[in-house]
Amino acid sequence: MCKTIASNPAVLEAVVTLQSTMSRVLDAKTRHTVALAVSEANGCAYCLAMHTYVSSELGGTSSDDIDLARAGSSVDPMRAAAARFAQRVVASRGRVTDADLAAVRGSSPPAAPRLRRPSERTAPTRRWRISE
Repeated sequence: MCKTIASNPAVLEAVVTLQSTMSRVLDAKTRHTVALAVSEANGCAYCLAMHTYVSSELGGTSSDDIDLARAGSSVDPMRAAAARFAQRVVASRGRVTDADLAAVRGSSPPAAPRLRRPSERTAPTRRWRISE
């Protein structure tokens, strides 16, 4: 995956944009939880090793929390919903249902941004957009 990202400028730009957006919208522990959940869903040993190291050594995440994150869960309900949603995105190849969106939206604080379905956007793109 890293080789693909590094060798394709369009993919690199998309990854950098996603990471930038995520850092403004989600706290660090939630980002680590999502990264671990997605790495587990993808079955990527390299990603799991890297995100486990970063989460534990730089993020202060306990080994129990790392195990929960890999399983798509957390002791924090909002973090657990984000991890489950991220794994659902991977499993469905981005074709999440209204119920999936409702589940992750229902766990968010009132001021949190919401994901918009492609049909709710005005731009002709297939990417999800986070709106305020």
